[in-house]
Amino acid sequence: MKAFLTIFIFIVSMNLFAQQQISTNLISVSVSHPTNWVTYVSNSDFIIEYRFVNCDPSRGMDFEGVIFRITNLSQNKIAFSWHKLLYYAGDCRTCNYPEEYSLSISVPANSSIEGDCEPDSGYDLKLFSKFIDQAYSKGDQLTSFQLGNLIVKF
Repeated sequence: MKAFLTIFIFIVSMNLFAQQQISTNLISVSVSHPTNWVTYVSNSDFIIEYRFVNCDPSRGMDFEGVIFRITNLSQNKIAFSWHKLLYYAGDCRTCNYPEEYSLSISVPANSSIEGDCEPDSGYDLKLFSKFIDQAYSKGDQLTSFQLGNLIVKF
């Protein structure tokens, strides 16, 4: 029984260290947007960066967006999960919908993944900021964003 208890404690302690909640900041969107990569959060194992892009997708309306790049600096696969907190005109439109706006993605060892503008690539690594198509350019714009409840599993 004592050996079982020792093994159980070891397994539980390994799982505690295999997952980490990362504190993130709310990013305010100003009139001038960074088009070069800006570090959002980083440590010795990974870097999450963002930048603003003008998107002209193969389908749909032209829009301004935020894309993310996640770089895994470690020798192991890392899984990331978060809740997109998106504020338009100062109002959080996604805060009350964690099941709909919670996302997860895995990044292989020593590699990067990056969002793009295409609709078929999913929404994990991109955010809608505003329409730039003249016919749809009126309406609320992204005023701030955060990757809330960021969990990293090693």
